[in-house]
Amino acid sequence: MLGAQSSPCLDEGQFELYTGYRQFTADEQYSGGSELNPVVMNTNTQVISKMKSMDIGLVYAWNQQLNLTLSLPYVLDGSSNRALPAGVVGSPRFEHSASGIGDMTLGSRYWLMSCPDNPDQNIGLGLVVKVPTGDSKAQDLFPDRRGLNIKMRDVDQSIQPGDGGWGFALSLEAFKTVGDFTLFASGAYIFNPKGQNNTLSPPAFLNPVGPQLVAENIRYNTVGDSYIGRVGAAYPIMAIPGLSLSLAGRIVGVPVNDAIGDTIGFRRPGYYVTLDPGINYSTERATFTFTVPTRVHQYVEDSFGAVRDSTFADHLIEFSVSYRFGE
Repeated sequence: MLGAQSSPCLDEGQFELYTGYRQFTADEQYSGGSELNPVVMNTNTQVISKMKSMDIGLVYAWNQQLNLTLSLPYVLDGSSNRALPAGVVGSPRFEHSASGIGDMTLGSRYWLMSCPDNPDQNIGLGLVVKVPTGDSKAQDLFPDRRGLNIKMRDVDQSIQPGDGGWGFALSLEAFKTVGDFTLFASGAYIFNPKGQNNTLSPPAFLNPVGPQLVAENIRYNTVGDSYIGRVGAAYPIMAIPGLSLSLAGRIVGVPVNDAIGDTIGFRRPGYYVTLDPGINYSTERATFTFTVPTRVHQYVEDSFGAVRDSTFADHLIEFSVSYRFGE
């Protein structure tokens, strides 16, 4: 909620309930830098992924400096479809989907500067533990890569509600008012020490002979690290109290190697960058935020010496609401 016309600091004993909604359709396939995979796109056989998800969170102010946090994501509808046999013009498309609760996080946030004395600026540090409450082995009916032998198989890594591993995240948030503008920045890095789970990777579950023919280091899905960073500014619309417009830049990615533990398993490392125009409206207790992050750059990196590709969305739709309880 950084950039809205309400302080992110809570008073002692206050609760804040938060819910956020997010959806996108990823249908442009890239490999490496900005070069689109021409063979796949010309034959219309690219993977198309769709996602509708929400987060439910609760913040409790132990005091004005220390907050306790809980967040639970939920995949409302995640789907992935591809043409099989791949690369063949006119191949039929097959879709598999998943839904359910994701991996819960529990943690805390501490504001380094006195909240009462610094209403216009502060820096917050966060530490959360990721609990593997989400299903990392969701299955659906799907054929092999020839388009044959339809049976229950593990769904694609991109739509699995969970990753099957315990982890932890470090985060930073900062804001400062400069004239009429509010400048803000935030970032988080999720550490996943576990190397891989027991869910078959796409190369393995699509193999018509069996997953045993796929190399052991990519036979199962990785439990990989990930990161997000965001920086921007907001400007109040004086004619409408509580209303402000914002613009931010965001980067989201998966590194090639994990920071802690073994790097093993199938992953699609890389990152994408978006420009996030948004609108925020705040009342005494509630804050509403609507943003449309629009992709401006992407890069898919190699993994274990093999070229990887991934599909990206042109834009995302995000909407969130928070409400504060207590004096």
